[in-house]
Amino acid sequence: MAEQTKSQGICWQSNDGGLTGTYCAMEEAKVSVLDAGFYQGINLYDYATMWKGWIRKLDAHVNRFYKNMHACRMDPEISKEKFTEQVLETVRRSGLKDAGIYFVVTWGLSSTSYVKRGEKLGGPDHKVGLQVWVRPYRWVFPQECTEEGIKVIIPSIRSYPNQCLNPRLKNFDRLHFFLAQLEAVNAGADGFICLTIDGHLSEGFNTNVWLIKQGKLFTPSENTLAGITSDCIYDLAREMNIEATATFLTAWDLYTADEAFFCTSAGGITPIVGVDSRAIGDGKPGPMTKRLIDTYWKMHVNPKYAVQVY
Repeated sequence: MAEQTKSQGICWQSNDGGLTGTYCAMEEAKVSVLDAGFYQGINLYDYATMWKGWIRKLDAHVNRFYKNMHACRMDPEISKEKFTEQVLETVRRSGLKDAGIYFVVTWGLSSTSYVKRGEKLGGPDHKVGLQVWVRPYRWVFPQECTEEGIKVIIPSIRSYPNQCLNPRLKNFDRLHFFLAQLEAVNAGADGFICLTIDGHLSEGFNTNVWLIKQGKLFTPSENTLAGITSDCIYDLAREMNIEATATFLTAWDLYTADEAFFCTSAGGITPIVGVDSRAIGDGKPGPMTKRLIDTYWKMHVNPKYAVQVY
C-alpha cells in the first residue's frame, strides 16, 4: 500500500548509518542544522530513476554510491545488499511508477575537527546519516526540449579541478553550477557547459556532454562525473555499432560538431542545437541523437539493463 501521503514523494531516513530508520512524506524529512552534511557540506548522493515501474541500472548506482562513501570514509552500517533492499522497499511504498530515487549520506552530528590522536575522525561512535528519497520523475529540461533541443553557453565559471574536488564524488555542492546557470539565464540560454581550468570541455548542470562528428561519438575525459547515463551511451553505441570515445575536447570541437547532446538520469538525452550564438549542425536535433533518444527509452524498460519493481 502506498505511503506517499503528500505530493513530493516519500523518504526513508536513518541517523545510525542504516541500522534503523523511519518513513515520512518528503515534505516532512529533516536533516539537523548540526549535521555537518548541512553546515559544512560533507555529503554525498546518487540518483537513480524509475520509468514505467523499471529502475535502470540500480546495481550500478548503488555500487557508485558505496564506492564514493568508502573514498570519503563515510561508510554506513548497512551492507550494499541490505541497502538495495531498502531502496526497493521505499520505492514500493511510494506508489510511484515514474520516479527519481535519491540515495543521500551526510556526515552526521559528530565533530569533523579535533579528535584524540589515534581515533578516527568523528570519534569511535560516529555513524553517518542515511536517506532514500523517492520523488515524482523530474526533467532537468522541460520534456519538449527533447524534441526541440536547447541552447547553451560556455560560462566564465570553471569546473572544480580534480586536485580540489574530484567530480566523481557526487555531492550537493552545486554553487558553482548555480552561478554558471545564472550566467546562462542572463544570456537567454537554457543551460551551460563548463570548461576545465585548462580550457577543455567538462560538464553541464548534473549532465554529461556528448558530441557527434562524422558519425562518431565523443565525450570529455576529464573533470566530469562518471555518469551512469553516460555509461548507457556506451552501451547504446555498442548495440548501434557506433564508435564512442572519451577524450580531451575544446570549445572549438563543440562549435564545429555535427550534433551534440546532454545526458542525465533526470531526463535522458537532450539535444543541444546552439552554443554561444552558434548553431550546432543545422540548428536542429540531428538524426543520430534522435536514434539514441528512441533507443535510450527502450533501454529503460529492458530487463538486460533494468529491474522491474511493478
